[in-house]
Amino acid sequence: MASALTDVLPLGFAVALSPLPVIACVLMLLSDEGRVNAVALLCGWTLTIGMIAGVVVAAGIDVAPSGRTPTWAALAELVVGAALVAVGLLAWARRHDGGAEWGSRWLTVADGIRPPAAFGLAALLAIFNVKDAALMVDAGAHLRRAGLSVLQELVVLVLFALAASVAVAVPLAVDLLAGDRAGPVLRRWHRWLERHSRTAAGVLLGLLGVFLLGTGLASL
Repeated sequence: MASALTDVLPLGFAVALSPLPVIACVLMLLSDEGRVNAVALLCGWTLTIGMIAGVVVAAGIDVAPSGRTPTWAALAELVVGAALVAVGLLAWARRHDGGAEWGSRWLTVADGIRPPAAFGLAALLAIFNVKDAALMVDAGAHLRRAGLSVLQELVVLVLFALAASVAVAVPLAVDLLAGDRAGPVLRRWHRWLERHSRTAAGVLLGLLGVFLLGTGLASL
């Protein structure tokens, strides 16, 4: 199981780099009844991520008889790695484009939202983000090839989903712990995310893409 965690958890932390759910969580916390909405957002994000990876595991992808990574899986890692490098370069190139307008659009969406809508928004953000969906599918494929028991697969899936939700959970934790003092902190985070989220995502996604390229080449 330790080997599966080594393969899957980095992919979960890469999913956690998605700035949109973090920004949505911060904005919800700054609005009326924000804490309830933020909890619904976190639950929707975590459950959707775990379900997508779990569907891949339950689909019964065959493991190569030799126990080695199948060629198709290595090629898939190369494709995902190259795509992440490309997305990282694009995010870096566009790091100064329209940050304020981007944040203003999300402020309009998050303001006045209700818990069911927050849950659904998180699910949509997880499903329709191509980069995140590819990482979830890759994590499920890694887990299926690990040959674990059902209980071990469930434990790894839960840890993967939690790792993917770390960034969304941080603003909520700050709000719960700091209470009334959290408002200024969250507003500073919102301004920082508007300015620098694309830069940070570009660098980290590029590094993860290089990592997947390396593992894919090593498996061929």
